[in-house]
Amino acid sequence: MKTTILYPSLALLAAAAALALPVDAAAETCSVPPSGAMSLSDSRDDIYVGRWCSNQSTINSLWNGLSLDADLWDEGWGYDNVCDPQLFLPRLLNAAFNVTKVQEISRHFGENNAPARRLWWDFVKEREDDGYEPKCCNDEPGLNAAHFCCGYSTNLCVKWAYKIGAAVRSSTLIHEATHEDEGHVGDDECNNGGSCDTHYGAYNANTMQINYLYDAVSAYQIEAVNGKQQRKVTRFTSGATEMCAYIPLWNDAERGAGLDQISYRLNNNFASGSVFPKYGDVDSVDDAYGASWTCANCDVGKYTFSLANLGKNKACNEIANKANAGVNAANRALCSAFNGKIAKAPGAAGYQTIANELYLATKPCLSYNQTDLDAYCSAQQAKAKTVNELDPYGILASNGFEEELECAADYCRDRFDLAWQSHANEPTWDDPLGCLDMLCDDDTECRRRFLV
Repeated sequence: MKTTILYPSLALLAAAAALALPVDAAAETCSVPPSGAMSLSDSRDDIYVGRWCSNQSTINSLWNGLSLDADLWDEGWGYDNVCDPQLFLPRLLNAAFNVTKVQEISRHFGENNAPARRLWWDFVKEREDDGYEPKCCNDEPGLNAAHFCCGYSTNLCVKWAYKIGAAVRSSTLIHEATHEDEGHVGDDECNNGGSCDTHYGAYNANTMQINYLYDAVSAYQIEAVNGKQQRKVTRFTSGATEMCAYIPLWNDAERGAGLDQISYRLNNNFASGSVFPKYGDVDSVDDAYGASWTCANCDVGKYTFSLANLGKNKACNEIANKANAGVNAANRALCSAFNGKIAKAPGAAGYQTIANELYLATKPCLSYNQTDLDAYCSAQQAKAKTVNELDPYGILASNGFEEELECAADYCRDRFDLAWQSHANEPTWDDPLGCLDMLCDDDTECRRRFLV
């Protein structure tokens, strides 16, 4: 088959037709979009088109990977306007694009009787080299697609492109590709009277489609960190709790639709009863993969010293030991670095690892320095109007009773007024500076000795 290079139209995405247009497909005429078509907000075709239509290399890769023929996709199907999400061809390319994104993250599982394990997009390309063709499917309104081998294109029905969301729609490509190897059993063997296979787990179209869907709904976006691929992390607040979570490849509505499709096929598309050995709802998938976890931020402010917060945070006392200013600065830097790592630490274990690293790296406070305490005492003595103003924040007291007592004693000796001696025999008298109460409390002999 001749390779075709497809160029995107410059037409604005917002210019998509609001009315259904008649389109011909192999002697059929149908309206596109059909009655009952999903809105773009539900199908998200405009979102996915925007992710690839400006990249010529991606367009060529999707077109050639699907082995498409230009003469089957012109005349209104989208060949001349590949960026218009209302047209059939861009919707097919959206499905293919989704398969490529799932392939970046997941390999299919469980099909022990299948050929050697391959990636999903490669699986499609190898088996659908005859390409795809748009069809109205007027005679079979319930049909989504039909595979033909040996030189014939796989039919894709208008219903498939417009009544199934772009993400879940991609699973049909896996289903039809499997038919290159395996056909269905008799339609009358299944509850839905069609698309019937023996049982889940055997190599057949429905098993492969289910497995792909599960890989897609349990896939999380990835990024390269230090040269290694890992899941992307987002941060948010739930109530008062800081949380982290992996970012799913599909949004929750798409994931829910994928799980619904899995459930439907298990219940209706197998001749014998089948139970999917995984999970039935989005929350169960996320719980199984540990997709969210508590990831509290490090509060840099807790390592900032101030008298107002003395003893109320983790900051070291920079007055009792001036060198603690360097300790606090180092701990603030460690705290900031930790915050920068949170969004790159995948999973609860990854977060706990960096939290442990922060704990081990955090520097302890230095004990008091006598020279610094003496300097603080002298500074306070110079401005205090009473002994109660010498140590209002308890910096001296917290470093020993002797520190507080000696500073007060020096202060009182320097400011002793000889007139106080006349009160030596008055055990309840107190000096204006509060020295007697501070130094002697109720000890009458101490008070007398101080005054004489």
